[in-house]
Amino acid sequence: HHTPSPTPRGFTSANKPRTMAFINRLHDLLKESDFNQIIEEAQHASTNNESEYILQAKLERADNIMTSCMLQAEWSIIPSKRACSHPWSPALIAAQRKKGLVSNLLLVMKSPIPICQHIESRFLRNARAIDPSWELPSITFSNIQRLAHDTTKDAKKALHQAQLLRR
Repeated sequence: HHTPSPTPRGFTSANKPRTMAFINRLHDLLKESDFNQIIEEAQHASTNNESEYILQAKLERADNIMTSCMLQAEWSIIPSKRACSHPWSPALIAAQRKKGLVSNLLLVMKSPIPICQHIESRFLRNARAIDPSWELPSITFSNIQRLAHDTTKDAKKALHQAQLLRR
């Protein structure tokens, strides 16, 4: 006997912001429905030994409401089809890595300790790993300061582009 695999969800519980959005939306939908009233009626039917048929009907109704609300809540938080087609942006990742690398070098250069050849060569090696075609200026404080400004601007632009693609 083969159990079919569950359909993929619009989010996972590891995604805390989406999970919280789902929970809040589900809560609102259940409050708007007559779910609590149906549950109370089912408890009343059970307590007063009403027929099994009536109890079953109430529980079935509650289950249908819960399922419907859960599906609605999930649909309200899953990304659009367009967003799913752009799960990540290589340009954004490269831009953010460049910004981080240059910002770290700028922090080192701002410290009173002069930078040694080792730090410079590691910076160049890491820069080449991010983008082999990246044209870097000579490593002076003013050049790196300008580069930090430019890479920050590029990272913001790439983030905006990625967000546009994910709409």
